[in-house]
Amino acid sequence: TNLQSINFSGNFLRDEGSTALSSCLAALTNLKSIDVGNNELGPAGATALSSGLAALTNLLSIDVGGNYLGFAGAAALASVLTALTNLQSINFSGNFLRDEGSTALSSCLAALTNLKSIDVGNNELGPAGATALSSGLAALTNLLSIDVGGNYLGFAGAAALASVLTALTNLQSIN
Repeated sequence: TNLQSINFSGNFLRDEGSTALSSCLAALTNLKSIDVGNNELGPAGATALSSGLAALTNLLSIDVGGNYLGFAGAAALASVLTALTNLQSINFSGNFLRDEGSTALSSCLAALTNLKSIDVGNNELGPAGATALSSGLAALTNLLSIDVGGNYLGFAGAAALASVLTALTNLQSIN
């Protein structure tokens, strides 16, 4: 199929809808963008989505913002994101990732060297989450934009993020 973009945002897919969507994703090898934001997806929905995403090596953008992924959902998606090395944009905003979810997400970032934009705003990240995220960001020299707004970074979190800024020479925007 020639389908390049799927936008199911704001459709109350929930975990069941994510499972149904996931079952057809492997056949959509030309897919460049998928948006399942604001669908009340939880960890089970993220796990289901992960199984379908694995074959989408041409994917450039994934938006799962505004769901309820938490640590388990972030870990499930992070496990497959490492294979999606063409990704340029990921949006995990508003998912209650907290520090543990940020740690899970940061574990896959080093593989995403083409990443230009990452949004982890509004996830209740504290200093430990920002520190974990910073370790993953350091390898992303093509990164143009980072959104960490609406978290609880504090001085220690801000300092951790500031420590990697010199490595991110193409960075144009931080929120």
